[in-house]
Amino acid sequence: MEDLVPSYGPEDSIMMSGKPGGECWGTEKVLAQTMYKGIDENGLDEMITSLLANTTGEEVKGEDEKGGLGLFTRQWGGGVGRLRRLAIRYQSSIRDPAALSLCRVVEDPRTALCYLDLTGCEIGGGGCVALCAALAQNETLEVLLLGWNSLGREGGEALADLLYASTPPLHRLDIPNTSLDTRSVVQIYAALRGQTKLTELDMRRPLLFAQSADYAECVSQMLGQNSCLTSLDIGGSRIGDDGAEILATTLLKCRTLKILKVGANGIGLIGGEAFAKLLGSGNCALEELDLSRNDIVDESASVIGHVLAENTTLQVLDLSGNSIANTGLTALGEGLNENYTLLEFRLWGNDFPDAGSAVNTFHKIIEDSSRTVVLDIKTYVVDGKVKAAQSWR
Repeated sequence: MEDLVPSYGPEDSIMMSGKPGGECWGTEKVLAQTMYKGIDENGLDEMITSLLANTTGEEVKGEDEKGGLGLFTRQWGGGVGRLRRLAIRYQSSIRDPAALSLCRVVEDPRTALCYLDLTGCEIGGGGCVALCAALAQNETLEVLLLGWNSLGREGGEALADLLYASTPPLHRLDIPNTSLDTRSVVQIYAALRGQTKLTELDMRRPLLFAQSADYAECVSQMLGQNSCLTSLDIGGSRIGDDGAEILATTLLKCRTLKILKVGANGIGLIGGEAFAKLLGSGNCALEELDLSRNDIVDESASVIGHVLAENTTLQVLDLSGNSIANTGLTALGEGLNENYTLLEFRLWGNDFPDAGSAVNTFHKIIEDSSRTVVLDIKTYVVDGKVKAAQSWR
């Protein structure tokens, strides 16, 4: 059991990650956190058995022939009744059989699990079906992260059924890169129409076979009937200009959604202008809009810059990695100069020419000490000419 490194983390949490870094759970409630590489089905089952045996939170006595996770869990002394968060990330040897062990924790009536992260554990459709069946009996789980698992149609349909159920009280569901097909995606969005609890959904890069406009129409129909979703990420879904127009039109009437991320969707001139119309309508409720890594050009960027001067709701705008050149960037800078509600603006990855009007416009904003907006660019002067570079703030 090499690479087992117990350290102190959230007192109600266990984390095992096959990759360094990742989400930090903060400094409050700190007791047990571990990074572990190479957990297998037996090791996970050992940990679950130890958790279920420890009902009081006191140290479990007895020998542990295998050592490792079971020993760590006993040293932690948490027990299933204290466990609130469980994260097992990027463990390629978990897969479906080992996922069944987790169902024992989820189904246990003593559990108070509210956060479950199984990102990148090679869980397939069968494992997802079993997990969703167990979660249907759970009354405490609020966050479920299943990204980078090949759930496929079978797993997607199981998730849709779970969203129809009254339990668990999910507030956040992350399922990016899960090889969902068109049928399962449609079923998930259909289930979300009547959802009253889920507020955050990450469904980036599903494996779709439908046309872009069809997918965007499916999303729009859901948004038109859903009254609780506040954050939606559908990056990499190939919605294109037609899909962007459909979404922007729907959002003219949707006041619930506050965060929309549509990066890497092939959105160009027409789609960019559709979102500009939304931002300038006076009916836009969005506080964060991510249009990064699309094909937005000067013409649509100029329109966005014009309406940016009048928008009072948007706080974060991401236009990085597009095809905007000097004219469009200048208009965006001029719009930003009149906007005092935007808190963060990302633009790097567009064409900032040296000593052009765009870089000069942003240089004045950056040099203005009264402005608090965070930019992902910085400016500097060489031989009397203003240049731009990426800022890592």
